[in-house]
Amino acid sequence: MARINSVPLHLSWSATDEETAADDLVHQLQRRRLKNGAWQNIGTFTDAQALTSLPLWRWYQYRVRSQDEAGTWSEWAYSKPVKYFRRSETNFTRSAGWTRPTMAGAMGGRVARSSTVGATARLKFTGDGVALVMPAGAGQGSIEACIDPGKPAEDCRVIDLAAFTPTGPRRLVVVFADLALAEHVLRVRVVSGTVNLDGAIFSR
Repeated sequence: MARINSVPLHLSWSATDEETAADDLVHQLQRRRLKNGAWQNIGTFTDAQALTSLPLWRWYQYRVRSQDEAGTWSEWAYSKPVKYFRRSETNFTRSAGWTRPTMAGAMGGRVARSSTVGATARLKFTGDGVALVMPAGAGQGSIEACIDPGKPAEDCRVIDLAAFTPTGPRRLVVVFADLALAEHVLRVRVVSGTVNLDGAIFSR
C-alpha cells in the first residue's frame, strides 16, 4: 500500500515596482498550517511562481513578499486557505464492467479496473478543483474524464494513458482547476484498452 500524503502545488503571483523591473525582483514565499501555525520559509524565487508540495487533510495558507533592487521588502500578500482531500476508487460509483484487483503502487493497494468500452465511474465531491489519479504508461488504455457532465459548465477531456508522461503509478492524469466552490461530479469513462482507476484528489 502506498498512500498519497501530499500533492504537487503550483503557485503564481504578480508584483510590480516603480524603479525595479519585474525580472529583477526577488520573492520570498512562506507557508503555515491553520490555525496558529508558525510561518515556515519555503524559499526565495526570481520568478513570480513556485512548484511546491502540500500535505493532505489540513488547512494551509501561503504568503509572499517581494524585494526591489534597493533591498526594500514589500508588505506580505496572503493566499486564501487551501485544503486537499484524497478519495480512493471505493468512493466512486461504478457501472457494470469494473473489478477491484490489487496493484503494486496503488495508493490504497487496489484499483478499479475495466476493459469495457463505455463503463463509467463517478465521484461526487464539494470543492473548487480536482485531479484524477491513475497509473500511466505502456499497457494502459484511454479514458474520457468529465467534470459536471450534462451541465452547462461541462468540461470533457480524452486522455491516452499509454502516452501520458511522466509514467508510473499515482499520476495526476488530468486536473480540473478554478471551479466554483460547490458540489461537482467527476466522471471517468473507458474509451479503449484496459484502464485502472486509483482515485482522486480535490481541493476545498
